[in-house]
Amino acid sequence: MEALVFEKYGLQYRANFPDPEMKDDEVLVRVKACGICGTDIAIIEETLKTPRPIIPGHEITGIIEDFGKEVPDRVRGLAGKLVTTEINTNTCGKCFFCKNSMETQCIQRKALGIDVDGGMATRLAVRHDLIHELPDGLDPRQGTMIEPLAAAVQTFKMMPLTATDEDVVIIGAGRLGLLILQALLATDRLAAPIPKRRVLVIDHHDFKLDLARRFGATETVNSSRMSERELFERVAAFTAGGKGADVVVEATGNPRALNQAVYMARARGKVALKSTHGVPVPFDLTVGVVKEITFYTSRCGPFEDAIDLVRKGLVDLAPLVTEVFPLSRGVDVFKDLGYRRGNVIKLVLEPRQ
Repeated sequence: MEALVFEKYGLQYRANFPDPEMKDDEVLVRVKACGICGTDIAIIEETLKTPRPIIPGHEITGIIEDFGKEVPDRVRGLAGKLVTTEINTNTCGKCFFCKNSMETQCIQRKALGIDVDGGMATRLAVRHDLIHELPDGLDPRQGTMIEPLAAAVQTFKMMPLTATDEDVVIIGAGRLGLLILQALLATDRLAAPIPKRRVLVIDHHDFKLDLARRFGATETVNSSRMSERELFERVAAFTAGGKGADVVVEATGNPRALNQAVYMARARGKVALKSTHGVPVPFDLTVGVVKEITFYTSRCGPFEDAIDLVRKGLVDLAPLVTEVFPLSRGVDVFKDLGYRRGNVIKLVLEPRQ
C-alpha cells in the first residue's frame, strides 16, 4: 500500500509499504481522505515527539474493507458506507478514567497517527468501536473534519456557557477556530431560548475573517494591522462597558496567544485553550490570578454530536477544504506548508483508489 512514514531521517513516501495486520476486534478501513492537522505539522517539525517509524494522520474518512471475527453485526452493517474513526485507541476499560466515562484520558490510550500508525496510507486497521458512520452524501474530504469538529464541540462541553457569557472572542480563524465558531452558534440555535451572544473573531488573514463573517461572527479584526495594545483596546471596545470579554477561546497554535487571551478576558472571565503546538508557553500568570480567570482546556470530543450538527445542516464544512493532493505528493505538501500556512485552512491527502 501507499503510505507517508515519519522515519529517523524525516517524512518519506513509500509506494509499497506493508498493509496493516488486522486484529480480531478491528476493521480494515480503505482510506478515502486524510486531513493534515496542526498536530501532524508539529510531529513533522519535531516539536511534538512521537515514536518512529510512524504513519501520521488522524482526520480520516474511508470505507470498511474487512472485519475481524469479533466485530459485531452493528459494525458489519456499515460495509460500503463512508465512515470515520475516533483518534484514541488501546483504551483498557478498567482504569479510573475508563470507568468514569473519560476514555480519552485512559492511562493506556494510544492516539492514531501520534502513538500508533494513522491514516496517511491506503489502509488503516482500527478497533471497531471507534468507527462512526457519516451522513449520506457527505464528501469524504469534508468528512475529515469530523474529528476537529468534535474537538470544537468539546470546547463547550468542558466550558459550559451561561446567559451572562454574552461577549465571546475567538483568537484564530484557522480550521479549528472556524469550527469552534460554528459549533458555538449551532449550539445556541438549538437552545431555547436562544442566548444573547456576540462573537468577535481575530486573525491575520482577511480571507479567513471573511469566512468567519459568513459563518455568523458579529465582528472581525485583522490583528496584523494594529499593535498589540490597539488590539486589546479594540477588544475592550467590543465588549459591554469596555469590561473585557466574558469568554476568550485561544485557537491559534501560536504560543503568544495565551498571554493575549489573559489580557482580553474580563475579571472572572473564562479562557479556553485549544492549541497543541508542543512547546512550552509563558504567560502573565499574575494578571490571570489577579483577574481570577478560570482556565479551561479540552482536546478530543464527541463524534456523534459533531456528526449530528453536520446532519442537521448547522455546520458548513465545504468552504474549509482549501486544496486536495494525492498522497504521493505528501512530502512536498508538508515542505510547502512553511510559506503557505497563512493561505490555508485545510489540506487533504488522498491515497490512490
